[in-house]
Amino acid sequence: MPYSPLTNDRVFRHVFGEPEGLPLLKSLINAYFEVLKLPLVETLELLNPDLGPEMSGEKRTVLDVLAQDEIGRKVNVEIQTVRKPAYFERSLFNWARLYGRQLPAGENYSKLRPVVMLNFLEYNFLEGDEAVHDFRLAFSDHLVIVHVELLKLLCRENAGLNIAELWGKFLESPTAPWGETAPSLAPALQAAQKRLEDFMALTPDVVREIFEEKWELDQLTMKAELQRIAREEGLAEGKAEGLLLSARRMHEAGFSPEQILAVTGLSVEALTKD
Repeated sequence: MPYSPLTNDRVFRHVFGEPEGLPLLKSLINAYFEVLKLPLVETLELLNPDLGPEMSGEKRTVLDVLAQDEIGRKVNVEIQTVRKPAYFERSLFNWARLYGRQLPAGENYSKLRPVVMLNFLEYNFLEGDEAVHDFRLAFSDHLVIVHVELLKLLCRENAGLNIAELWGKFLESPTAPWGETAPSLAPALQAAQKRLEDFMALTPDVVREIFEEKWELDQLTMKAELQRIAREEGLAEGKAEGLLLSARRMHEAGFSPEQILAVTGLSVEALTKD
């Protein structure tokens, strides 16, 4: 039967964002908390991820999976498959909304609890080989934002990965034989595989829609990346020369004429002109 990567938002919510998936969500979160040396979660409850506006004109926020642990600490787990501008700022905005809405009028600030943002990105976010990045205040654990670059994990051997990285790689490659390479995580990963299989077996229409969505998202990601390259080379070489250089490199790399035209505005014929 066909599979979908767990980075599909519907699949991810089914596996981790329903009551039956809470043990898996706990395992996923604790893998990162352990590596980041944060207090581990003992119990979790799911919260409503729709943080709809509280006043007229306020921006609506809908999260992927939102949970709260036994001490009131909130953990937002997000999947992002397409590169979007200002994603770190977006994550900080969501953290601020979750943090700022904790206290009713008259409540003491000592009642505030930490908020952790755990973001899984299906594209490269920062330079370098490190795939897990955490940003936090030096004097408090109330603000923690984690970005996990999943694609960097795919090209690394399992034997060299810690438990957080193994969970991240599993999200991109859920059908691998994980029992042999990650024995400590095997029960959780196998349970996640089972929930994935159950979801994908619902109807053929669900499978088709998921794969169509993934293809469209892959195209958007590729286009955004190529546009970024074209802009950078346009600035470095001069706009016209930079676009021509980008178009030629795309042509040499095997991109179709339609793709080259969509990104640079230049036809293949223009590349052959002196």
